[in-house]
Amino acid sequence: MMVTAHNKEDRMYCACHSVLSTRSAARHLSDEVVEWVCAPSRDEASDVAYAVNRLLGSLLKRDYVSALPATRHVAKINNRMADYGCIRSRRHRKVHHER
Repeated sequence: MMVTAHNKEDRMYCACHSVLSTRSAARHLSDEVVEWVCAPSRDEASDVAYAVNRLLGSLLKRDYVSALPATRHVAKINNRMADYGCIRSRRHRKVHHER
């Protein structure tokens, strides 16, 4: 896992937060929608909004586009970065880094 500092804002970024392919971003959105349908909550709705923003970003060849509010998900990311330096949940981080 690589974590780098963004000079302008002095924030940390995870290498997992790179530009996604449109197919990968669509798959992530689909997964989040399923989670939201199975267990609707504000947290899951924020995860869906974040996934939509990532999909829009993939279409524009960017890592993220802030089109829909995803403040809860962004707060989770900030907490994860502070705790263990990765944007992914511990469960997804383990799966991602084992590939």
